[in-house]
Amino acid sequence: MRWLIGDAAFYESVRRLVYGRPDPRPGNFRPRYGSTRDFEAIVARVTGKDYRWFFDTYLRDRALPELLATQDGDVLHLAWKTERPRVFAMPVEVEVGERVRRVAVPGEVRVPAGVHVTIDPAARVLRRSVAVEEYQAWRTRPTTSR
Repeated sequence: MRWLIGDAAFYESVRRLVYGRPDPRPGNFRPRYGSTRDFEAIVARVTGKDYRWFFDTYLRDRALPELLATQDGDVLHLAWKTERPRVFAMPVEVEVGERVRRVAVPGEVRVPAGVHVTIDPAARVLRRSVAVEEYQAWRTRPTTSR
């Protein structure tokens, strides 16, 4: 969320959730309890955008979103697969050669022949990873089969 909406909006949203105001100072707030729905509404108010897709996918679905990447010639196509059909507008960084850029998904990136590509090089986006699942399965096998 922080990477998606930026530091200023994220921290203001958290302050509003925890303190009930954007400018907490000793004596000007009371402890409060907020819900996920409260935070969702605060984020929408602070950013002026509807992030229901984010909260629905990360907090109300069981499965993590999966980033699908297919290459057709010099074009890398990116799309999200979510548990339930819905728009999931999470952008992702793509490193092509030495250049990193933020790409809207669904989207595409031109990749010259022979140039190395890394999707989400800083691992900023929480998503399903088949490699992690395979590693976890390997780690849980009895040691005699390794």
